[in-house]
Amino acid sequence: MIVRDRKLPDKSEVLTKQEMTRQGMDTYIGPENGLDRGFLNLFTVADLWHHLPILGHYELAGFETNEERGLRLYKEAKRREEMEELSGLTALGQKADSASPAAKPADK
Repeated sequence: MIVRDRKLPDKSEVLTKQEMTRQGMDTYIGPENGLDRGFLNLFTVADLWHHLPILGHYELAGFETNEERGLRLYKEAKRREEMEELSGLTALGQKADSASPAAKPADK
């Protein structure tokens, strides 16, 4: 059977920012009722800052909400996976170049 249709998009290509944030928080920070999100970081400085009437519209440098931290960790993990995949491909290319007989100089 020959399929001539496009391949379905990768799961990460279809995720919304909200879903990436939720997955990042669940995977890298922990469950919503866990120790990190549910007790230690239930209220963050950045979260409280965003609730201030006038000042909340400005970013607070050095602080991030749980949502921002989850999204940042998710993106870092995806970038790290892509870099490992690319480094694996370059390593395969280097092995193939060093193993090829055309790359070896001829002795006389």
